[in-house]
Amino acid sequence: MDERTVPLRQMTAPEYRSATEEREAQTVRELSELMPRELARERIRQGTVRFRGERGKCAECGARGCEELFHGLLALDHSRAEPWGPLHGVSVSCFLLQHPGRLPADGGAAARGLLGAYLDGGQPAVERLIGRARAANSHRVKGGAVPGGAAQGPAVRPGRGAPRGGFAVTIEQVAQGGTFPAAGFPERVRAWAAATLDVWGPHGR
Repeated sequence: MDERTVPLRQMTAPEYRSATEEREAQTVRELSELMPRELARERIRQGTVRFRGERGKCAECGARGCEELFHGLLALDHSRAEPWGPLHGVSVSCFLLQHPGRLPADGGAAARGLLGAYLDGGQPAVERLIGRARAANSHRVKGGAVPGGAAQGPAVRPGRGAPRGGFAVTIEQVAQGGTFPAAGFPERVRAWAAATLDVWGPHGR
């Protein structure tokens, strides 16, 4: 796969506001698959899902500059361009699970289920899982139960039992110098997902 460049130009103020609002709305929709919608909105208001990373080595994931790298990856994700856009949910799940102090109330169960589906069946399996989750959420809003809803891994309380560090692959390796080059990106994300579940344990137990 060849390296890709995206031509940029100076945005006008209205264009910047519109792009920012669209990006934040998209992030809320994506994160709502992994955590309650109100929690997703709150994290956006606090700074577009800002995880308190450091420029030095992160105490949770072990990467350097993980917060800045994550925001750079989100910008590529929201361009909707391949290969970054389609792997947005997988990337967010990896980052969440490697920062267990920021996990939602389910303790990472949904994120683990998504990564397990991805490793087992690739992007089509992720899309099926998200589709079932959306259907389940829709029925719950209407007060009904949904048989055979989206499978998830076991919940782990973020403060107890969640791993801290020890990941063989982090966002730092995926970024390859901070630019997240297109060449080999899907393979690096797959290695990121596998390394994350290696430390957390099998998603089905």
